[in-house]
Amino acid sequence: MDAVLLIGLIFASYLIGSVSFGRILSARQKVDVTTQGSGNTGATNMLRTYGAKLGFLTLLFDLIKGVVPALVGFFAFGGVGAMPDSYIGLYACGLSAVIGHIFPIYYRFKGGKAAATAFGVFLVAQPVIALCSFLLCFGLAIVFKYVSPMSLLFIVINVIWQCFFMPEFTPVASASVAVVLLVVALGVAVWCAHWKNIVRLVKGVENKTDIWGKITEKLKKNKTENNPETKSIDTENGEK
Repeated sequence: MDAVLLIGLIFASYLIGSVSFGRILSARQKVDVTTQGSGNTGATNMLRTYGAKLGFLTLLFDLIKGVVPALVGFFAFGGVGAMPDSYIGLYACGLSAVIGHIFPIYYRFKGGKAAATAFGVFLVAQPVIALCSFLLCFGLAIVFKYVSPMSLLFIVINVIWQCFFMPEFTPVASASVAVVLLVVALGVAVWCAHWKNIVRLVKGVENKTDIWGKITEKLKKNKTENNPETKSIDTENGEK
């Protein structure tokens, strides 16, 4: 394994991870998201503050921040036929992007919680499990209106699956110790970034997020804007 190449990719991944799309998107609204709601730059606070469109755009862009470094790390070290080296590259670059999101160099090391970026990393490493666990946790978040515990559950599912249910990467396989350590480090980083949420959950004061309400609110707004008759009725009712 080329150590110089790995170090270079890790550094580049950190710089990519440090880009805050939440800040960029909120700046276009001329309101700094760090002064709104929880002050976090992630998708959940963007959803609460600006609605479904910017919330999901932030989720998508933060996810891509994990996908791109992970893909580059994977293929730079041989891809499918070169495991575990390719997975070491994948998770080393992915972990670096996650660290960049949590401690971004561009914003005085004050970042987000990196659940979406970690999702991007796992989506490259184990796409079926990552997608299924995301849909499960997203559904639970809609039902129970708590995002942070579902984000943490998503991380736990993917870390456990990678470490114990992918036969070439179990802890007993000495060649894959580095992969297991990187995966665990990624999970620990995201959990540590959620420590305030964990404290609030323990105290029973964690904030709820009505994801479905935000989605339907956006759909109703679009329907009204695209329907002149409905808009006219709403205007008349407002005047009365």
